[in-house]
Amino acid sequence: MLAGSDLNIELLDNIVVEIEEDNLHMLVYKGDSNFTVIEKVSDVYENIEIIETSGEIIMTINGFAVLEDSKVSYSYNGIDVVIYGDSLDVATYLSIANGMEVSASASK
Repeated sequence: MLAGSDLNIELLDNIVVEIEEDNLHMLVYKGDSNFTVIEKVSDVYENIEIIETSGEIIMTINGFAVLEDSKVSYSYNGIDVVIYGDSLDVATYLSIANGMEVSASASK
């Protein structure tokens, strides 16, 4: 179970893939809600980069995320995170994102 989350889920698979010199971590969860999380180290820019996006902004415990189609995207503590799920509602996406942020904070 993700920290701070009330979802009954388990980590089914943890895969590391290298794409264009980036190591992507793919975490596949199964349970009450099935979803996949892709994580990678954020790119570092010397200047602020503005990226136009569409979707609904949702607040997480440490910032905000963008909900678009069947995914939620956000950056936390130098990691870019995308959560994919076919039939998840906003509350479930928020629970997953907050649980991942709490887990990351606890592991420090």
